[in-house]
Parts: sequence; C-alpha cells; structure tokens
Amino acid sequence: SQGLVKYVISQNCDGLHLLSGVPEDKISELHGNVFREYCEKCGKEYERGQYVCFDDDLYYEELEEHGKTKLKKPKGTEQCKSCGLNHRTTRKCDDKKCNGPLRDTIINFGDDLRDHIWDPAQENADACDLMIAFGSTLEVTPACHLAAGPQQNSKCKKTKKDAEEQARKLAIINRQRTPLDASSERVGLRCHGDCDVVMRHVLLKLMGASKFEAWVAECEARKAGYEVKRPRV
Repeated sequence: SQGLVKYVISQNCDGLHLLSGVPEDKISELHGNVFREYCEKCGKEYERGQYVCFDDDLYYEELEEHGKTKLKKPKGTEQCKSCGLNHRTTRKCDDKKCNGPLRDTIINFGDDLRDHIWDPAQENADACDLMIAFGSTLEVTPACHLAAGPQQNSKCKKTKKDAEEQARKLAIINRQRTPLDASSERVGLRCHGDCDVVMRHVLLKLMGASKFEAWVAECEARKAGYEVKRPRV
C-alpha cells in the first residue's frame, strides 16, 4: 500500500501472494499456481477456489520411467512432451464454442516457463533498484539467473554499465548458503535468518510501532478473509 514493493517474483505454487492482495499485474508466479488452470485451445485462464491439478500421475510416471505400464490411462489426460507427466485437469473450457481441455499452470522439470510469466519477471528484475531474495537457495534455473544480475542472464541484452548499476543491489535472506553469498559485487546484504522474523523487523521499521501492532492485531481477520476466498474442501 506504500508503493515500496514494485513487483513480486515467486517460485511458490500455493497462490498465497495473490490471495493476500498482490495485484495480478505485479507478480510472476514462475512455477505456476495450483489454483489456476487455462484452456489449451483459446488460452482463457480460470482462478479456482479449489486445487485444480489432477495428481493421479502413476500411469505417466511408470510410462516415463519404464517406457510401458500395465495401468489404465486416466480419462481426459495426456502425456506432456516436455516433462512426461500430465497437465490436463480433466475439465473443459466454459466457452461451449471452444470446449477445449483445461491444463494446470504448474512447471515440472523439463517444462519451459510461459513467456507472459517470464518476460515481465525479467524486465522488473533488471529494472529494480533493490531485489530482496527470500527463502531461496538461488540454485533453480532460470529463476536464479534473475538474482544473479543482467550480466548473468543469457536472455538479457545488457551492457557493462547496466551491470555496474545493478551492483550490490541484491539482499539475500535465507538460512542456507547460496551460490551468490561470496559475490561482493552483486550482494549488498546477506542475512542468515528466518524470513518471517526478518520481515517483522522490516515492517516494524517501515510502519512504526503503533501501525505495526495494529497490523498484527488484524492478522486473524485477514486469515478469515482468505478462508472465504478459498474455502477448505
């Protein structure tokens, strides 16, 4: 609400950032969202109040690992050429003229990131004046390249001057070690701590004691609001 966070790049698939109120045009969920599916034919996206993935993948797991299986292929599913598993949710597009099969948005190993998710993530990572990496070992590609800076991003056409402007503008908050810990040219702050503890101190500093205490007091009400938006089943 203060306009300090310009963009969120997430590797989580639980959709909690959107649920908390982060605008859709201010976030890239790189690895997908288990509450979102889209039509293979027309591309229409659907946000659901329930988990959308079809997880009965044993048929495809055996097929991928052994080349054959005695199990029956689940109805309405299809093997992905990239990851070898199934992305179809077994539901159909609401548009009767389309009626295309719906797919989950999850990125498995071997899958390519969708351009409309990756491109704004790259643009915002390159343009930011401060990047804070929370709770990540910064080892999973291609997301880790965003934190490494323009000079390490193979998809990014940046000059040496651009790279210098990004120097020491990365803060890493993570209990485990990361490959960038020793990068004094890139990392301006390295904190081996818990994300929630660190963020409470950051919010306290930004909001002031009285506003922060009021925010904490409203947490239960916000959680109740989440339950309404995404009821448990």
